[in-house]
Amino acid sequence: MEPVPLKSWVILAACAVATMLNDISGAVLNLDLPSAARDLGASAGQGQLILLLGKLALGALLLAGGGLGDRFGRKTVILAGIGIVAAASVLSGLAPTARLMAAGRALDGIGNAMIGPLALALCVLIFPAEMRARVIGLFLGLAGTGVVVGPLLAGAMIQLGGWRLGFVPPLALSLLGGAALAALVPVPPVPARRPRLDLPGMALSAVGLTAVVLGFVLAGNQGWMHRVPLGLIVVGAAGLAVFAWWELRRAESPLVDSRLLVSREVLAAMLAVLLMSLVLNGTVFPLLYFMQRVQGSSPLGAVMRLLPLIAAALLAAPVAGDMAVRRGRRLVIAVGLLLVAAGSGLLIDLTPHSPYAEMLAGLVLIGAGAMTVITPGADLIMATTGRDQAGSAAALNAAVIQVGGAIGIGVIAAAFARAGEQSFLARMAELGYSAAQADTYMEMLREAVRETTLHQIPRLPEVSAQTQAVLMDAYARAAAAGVSRGFAIAGAVALATLPVVLLGMPRRRPPAGG
Repeated sequence: MEPVPLKSWVILAACAVATMLNDISGAVLNLDLPSAARDLGASAGQGQLILLLGKLALGALLLAGGGLGDRFGRKTVILAGIGIVAAASVLSGLAPTARLMAAGRALDGIGNAMIGPLALALCVLIFPAEMRARVIGLFLGLAGTGVVVGPLLAGAMIQLGGWRLGFVPPLALSLLGGAALAALVPVPPVPARRPRLDLPGMALSAVGLTAVVLGFVLAGNQGWMHRVPLGLIVVGAAGLAVFAWWELRRAESPLVDSRLLVSREVLAAMLAVLLMSLVLNGTVFPLLYFMQRVQGSSPLGAVMRLLPLIAAALLAAPVAGDMAVRRGRRLVIAVGLLLVAAGSGLLIDLTPHSPYAEMLAGLVLIGAGAMTVITPGADLIMATTGRDQAGSAAALNAAVIQVGGAIGIGVIAAAFARAGEQSFLARMAELGYSAAQADTYMEMLREAVRETTLHQIPRLPEVSAQTQAVLMDAYARAAAAGVSRGFAIAGAVALATLPVVLLGMPRRRPPAGG
């Protein structure tokens, strides 16, 4: 095989940077939403809605973004998406009102829906076919560092000059990445016949994905039996089912290659990828909460503690891609699931005083294991379709990851809250408090949490010092119990996915490059 030109590696790096833009811009409001809401005159509910808009727009339009790239050219569409993200960063940073901020976050989601899947498709297409698995691993590993890079950059700028300055890094990086891609990515020849836009498919996927993502996010806050999130999940599932029917039966130029929707092997791999995204997204947020609210870490300090997880994922991704080619995707994905189960098992017995050193091995195993599952899964999805639908195939992979993340936040956040409540009430009963007293103190703690910033340990100045000590001990135990429950679910999910992969994926080794 001939050496790969340096230009191709630069394009890979630029695509990874472009994919990080969503993590960087999203981190600004995640880190300092109370200040932003206050400056914009927004209520707490409006602030949460603004925070959610970018995620909803991204999730809804991922498949549409991939289809647009396959129809109008991936370079053209990804540069347009980068331009939209740059404009959204300017609008968000200068927004004088909550409405303009909401518009900025929605624009950011739209732009990133055009970037994410097409960045992966570009990388796959500019490298030799036999390097596809390794390239996908490198891309996913580099892009995944945005989970840490985003909060670090945003947090540094916020500390330097406030939340508005936090939108400077995504603006600067979008301009830098866009310039590199514009200069280096060749313009492919115009095909004799371009595929028609599958507008019904785009609409159905947008409705289904929006409803599913919003439903699971709301379920984590309002409860699984609340009619609004439950109704949204049902509507979303129905919309996605109709989308699949349309793609398989009626679409003249399907948005998604039908082979991706009927292959048992692909469906098993997509389920594994979805569930690993569930594990990563669902466990990280409760753990960050625990580190900050109970152990007193700053937001940046808590993010820094996740660096071993990200580093393990970054190192494991390309190795997993290579091993999938040599040993077969089925075996590699199974090993990844076992690693996640083992890492989760090390973290199911946390206490308020668990030292970070005890968490380290579990975080490393989860990071390495998750990417050992996701990388071969993405490689299979990209290998199953043709070059002309590489954008929509990458978009399907991104949509699976997005939906998995939303489900993880909903499922594990709800379990975190429920386990925490049970632990708190049980502890108060042990100490001789009545059920009514425990309920009253629990509601006081909820209000104290809402009124303090993310990195502060809540306090109850209206109670005596002795009662305060009792309540803080019960609260810390409750948070630890909630995080432990989340990791127990993560381990169970990994083990339950194992037979699906072993039965759904063939034993045969894939050919080189395939």
